[in-house]
Amino acid sequence: MFQFPQKVDVETGDVLQQEGASDLWEVYETEDHLVSGTYVHHDAYVHKYNGLIGRQEEKHSSVHIGGDNLGGIQIGNKLSSQTVNVNVSPFYSELEALRDIVVDATDIDELDKEEVQLALDRVEELSQREDKPPSLLKRIKEKLDFVKTSIDLSEKAIIAAPYIAAILSKIPIG
Repeated sequence: MFQFPQKVDVETGDVLQQEGASDLWEVYETEDHLVSGTYVHHDAYVHKYNGLIGRQEEKHSSVHIGGDNLGGIQIGNKLSSQTVNVNVSPFYSELEALRDIVVDATDIDELDKEEVQLALDRVEELSQREDKPPSLLKRIKEKLDFVKTSIDLSEKAIIAAPYIAAILSKIPIG
């Protein structure tokens, strides 16, 4: 910690060097001390610049998983290291919109809704595969055709059509 008896313009992130010294110190916190409204001194809490000496700010990890988690995730301490790979469907938002449309449709039978949801899940699963041979792309299109046919007679057909078209446009079927 550096303590200054007079007011100085030292802020968090500044790098300080004591006169005649070669060490550099990075400021991570400052504090003014006043007694009855009278300035007493200014403290600059530091740690060695690019080093680990001094009080370090604790880093807290934050993880949000918006679905199933298969496999391990480690929430770390300051010495842990982790890598998580996530594959997201190239048309995730369109699939989510279609799922919501199907749930909201009052004129689609519950069993049909369930079948459409399963087809949409399968489309998402197939779209996340690394290699996409023509047979896989054909299977995705077949599932989407089933979804389209199931929704076509519904009141929601007009709302669903652009999402289905957007997904089909992203599938390179020759």
